[in-house]
Amino acid sequence: MSLVINSLLCYCIGYTGNDDWSTSIIPLDQYQEKLQERRREWKAPQPVQSEDRREIETCVLQRELQKERREKEQFRTELQQLQQAQQQGQERAGEAKETERQATEQKHDFDQLLQDFQRLLQEQDEQFQQTQQLGQERERQARKKEQDLQQQLQDLQQQQQERERQTREQEQQLQDLQRLLQEQDQQLQQAQQEGQERERQAREQEHDFQQLLQYLQTQQLGQERERQAREKVQDLQQQLQDLQQQLQEQDQQLQQAQQEGQKRERQAREQKHDFQQHLQDLQTQQQGQERERQKREQDLQQQLQDLQQLLQERDQHLQQAQQLGQERERQAREKVQDLQQQLQEQDQQLQQAQQEGQEREKQAREQEQDLQQQLQDHQRLLQKQDEQLQQGQERERQAREQEQNLQQQLQDLQRLLQVQDQQLQQAQQEGQERERQIQQARETEQELQRQLQEREQQLGEREREFQERERQLEEQIQVVESSWVVNRREITMTEVVLGKGGWGEVKVASFRGLKVAAKCLYDIIISAHNIRKFSHEMNIASEIRHPNLLQFIGATTEGNPIILTELMPTSLRKELETGGLAYPAILSISLDVAYALNYLHLFKPHPILHRDISSANVLLQPMVGVWKAKVSDYGTVSFQPLAKTCNPGNPVYSAPESPYPIQHSPAMDVFSYGVLLIEMVLCQFPEEDKSMREAQIKAIKRLTLKNLIERCLIENYRHRPTMSDIIKEINESI
Repeated sequence: MSLVINSLLCYCIGYTGNDDWSTSIIPLDQYQEKLQERRREWKAPQPVQSEDRREIETCVLQRELQKERREKEQFRTELQQLQQAQQQGQERAGEAKETERQATEQKHDFDQLLQDFQRLLQEQDEQFQQTQQLGQERERQARKKEQDLQQQLQDLQQQQQERERQTREQEQQLQDLQRLLQEQDQQLQQAQQEGQERERQAREQEHDFQQLLQYLQTQQLGQERERQAREKVQDLQQQLQDLQQQLQEQDQQLQQAQQEGQKRERQAREQKHDFQQHLQDLQTQQQGQERERQKREQDLQQQLQDLQQLLQERDQHLQQAQQLGQERERQAREKVQDLQQQLQEQDQQLQQAQQEGQEREKQAREQEQDLQQQLQDHQRLLQKQDEQLQQGQERERQAREQEQNLQQQLQDLQRLLQVQDQQLQQAQQEGQERERQIQQARETEQELQRQLQEREQQLGEREREFQERERQLEEQIQVVESSWVVNRREITMTEVVLGKGGWGEVKVASFRGLKVAAKCLYDIIISAHNIRKFSHEMNIASEIRHPNLLQFIGATTEGNPIILTELMPTSLRKELETGGLAYPAILSISLDVAYALNYLHLFKPHPILHRDISSANVLLQPMVGVWKAKVSDYGTVSFQPLAKTCNPGNPVYSAPESPYPIQHSPAMDVFSYGVLLIEMVLCQFPEEDKSMREAQIKAIKRLTLKNLIERCLIENYRHRPTMSDIIKEINESI
């Protein structure tokens, strides 16, 4: 057994002679030579011992042999443990290789993803540039077309103004002719009155002469007196004849004048009839031209709206493309971060695997040291047992076979260690390669971060450009505001309250000697947001000029804002509460309100929505036989009244889509306009319930207004008519 152990320790221990063993390391050939010497010594003749001593030695040897067997079993157990540790190390090495392979695949996927992301960014940049170029080209074409349309509209307006001027000249000529006829009629009446006066005077003189003649005959004066009287009578008769002759001449002149006047009157009537016929022809022609002009304007406006809608759609597509690019970029960043996180986790796992491998290698070294220590212990035991070993060649042969087996196992272990060393070197090389790849990934990430910083710089430059444009716009707004801002000290408020609404109170005030309507906003709705909206709305209101919109005079910007407008005598609601309206008045007021809303809906660059059309916001001014209507509260439509403000607007006028801001359009005002028509025709407050409102519509007798109201109250706002269509329909009904 000692030979087996000695052969196992051929690389660990050596023999120094004189039967003394030490822990010095000797070569294998020297160890074999010394082993042959010991064998020769064992074969040398031994001194004869007694039988008892041999038995004792035999027992001792048997005990030692049993002890060696136990040690051999323990050594086999330790050898199996070492083999299991080697197998676990191989499994750990396989797991490390698998982990490195997965890391390599993930790095490959990460590189592919980075390439796809870069390619996607390039494609998005190209698409964005193409979209920008296309949008700029479309915008330039739209601006050019809009300029052409505006030029055509200006030409049409100039033609309309020229026709209106000619019409006014013709009306002035007609008025001059009528005034001339009136003067001739007055002269004729004066001549008739003068003739009647002279005839009355002649009759009075004849009556006096007859009385005088009777008196002379009654008194029977003397012949002288009679002669004188006769002479006087003759003179009087002569005067009477002359007077009668003059009267006859005047009658003839009067008859001639009457005939001439009748003739002139007949000619004037004929001229008036011809002129009226000509005027009617001109009006008919003008109306046809006006309708044609309106149609052309509508076509041009429709084309302009289509172009604006197309531009808006392009802008929306562009914004969607930008948002999609940002979303994809964000997703790519998130994916890069996830991959980086996974790489970090795999690095940690690899480090843990390496640490575990190092720990197990350390444990294997400790076990090897323990085995060496045990072998040294065995060596010390063998030093004691070498003197007692006297076994035959069979045991030596067995020992040789065991030695060969152990040498073979040792060689296998050495080869296994070499293989493990090679695998460890490969793992180190792969780790270095992986570190290099990670370094490349980091460099790629740094490049992407640099590109991202460049993009952020570009965005910052664009943001600065936007800020500069915003500053210029604010300067322009300040210039515009200076045209409508008035001094608060120039306003003298009174206690006369004209009305209260959802956003303020209206009082009578005096401004520069003129009575005006002053609208004071409630304190509860004063906020920074509403103040900005207030300035914006006042800028728009200062640009609005229309005869059917309440005239905006100015506003204050100090403290609680005050809006000044013209003062109107009454409102449509007051007139409806006091009594009904005639059908011509209903048509006139409806047409005025339609003109006002059509102007707001066609306002450039963006249409203005009133959102609060009601009978209280339609103000009236009496004219000659008709009412002139003006729409108010068009300059504060974007203020949001709070629930706590007094007298909020009545929802009966609101369209079904009013709770949804995305569906807001001019069709909302068309719906409110239809409800207002119901109120004017029936002279009663409209119903909010749908079934009751339908009953109100059925009660309307005039089919034209009834059909118009039904079209205005269609649930789908896209199918409602425009205010231009309503104006055309009302004019045709008139």
